[in-house]
Amino acid sequence: MRVLIGYFGWVLGVRILSVLLAFAALLVLMDLIDNIEDILERRGSVADVVLFAGYRVPTIVERLIPLSVLIGSTMGILALANHSELIVLRATGMSPLRIAALGIPACLMVVLGHFILADRVAPASQQAFIEWWEPLLNRGGTQWLRGEDNLVRISEVSRDGQTLMGLSFFERDEAGRLIARVTATTAKFEGSEWQLYDAAETILSQTSSETIKTAVKPWPGGPDPQVILDLIARPEQLSKGTLGQVLSVDWSSSADPSVYSTELARRSVGPLTSLVMMLIAASTIRGMSRSGGPQLGAALALVLGLTFLVVDGMFASLGKAGVLGPTFAAWTPLFIFTGISAFFLFRFER
Repeated sequence: MRVLIGYFGWVLGVRILSVLLAFAALLVLMDLIDNIEDILERRGSVADVVLFAGYRVPTIVERLIPLSVLIGSTMGILALANHSELIVLRATGMSPLRIAALGIPACLMVVLGHFILADRVAPASQQAFIEWWEPLLNRGGTQWLRGEDNLVRISEVSRDGQTLMGLSFFERDEAGRLIARVTATTAKFEGSEWQLYDAAETILSQTSSETIKTAVKPWPGGPDPQVILDLIARPEQLSKGTLGQVLSVDWSSSADPSVYSTELARRSVGPLTSLVMMLIAASTIRGMSRSGGPQLGAALALVLGLTFLVVDGMFASLGKAGVLGPTFAAWTPLFIFTGISAFFLFRFER
């Protein structure tokens, strides 16, 4: 049995890796073609072109893994069918379900690698890319943060999050009415609290307003610099642990909390898509039946796999929009297509 597991792992693994490398190389090359003028203009060195590609590779590879598992597994099982190796295994009394199970150890290795890549390597690579690619005080335009009693608008944020430019925040009462507006040209995190420079506070009442200008004004209760960096980052740039922290702090970004909660739920589900793709690819075992040969099974696997990716993306969008619950949006496509794959496998048992 170990020999069979090793052989299946080799047959599937080589093809999955080949497809992954081919797709990744193509997409990285296209990315470089689209951005090479900007790279040379901003950096002016051929070495920076290589560095640009290096930063982009982890994200591209992580997104390609499910599709590569689908195509590579389908190619592997199709090759086994074409060489009559599946027929030999069936002749020994092995069922399609047991044959499909031979590829599970290889797929579990892919799942582990996918989890590490998606939760650790890719987010860190994206964050490092932004810090390398963008100027010191440029975080993609105006940012909005929301606290318990106020809204904060920030024009620019430094790389370390300890310097804010063009700061404005709006204080509200318990009924949500605006009671004060504070502006500052610069805010710096010094020691353990924020200091506002060239601050102007406008206090509003029902009949009048009063503006008080201060050279330096403390900002008690301001968010920690790391919290600011986490909130202005895209959710896919954050690790699973950081996503949980973002949901637990008192501050939030302009993005709805459902965006973070759905992304957090998908971090646990995402690597498991490789298992579903393997199960879907196992439907090519149907090629031994009299109803169409291996090619029909391979076509069925590709159609199901691509449909799964589309449905998974739709559910993710609905979850981030708050239409569906995060857990439901993340897990439902996985259960549906696992059930479909299991139906085909058990049907072929008969």
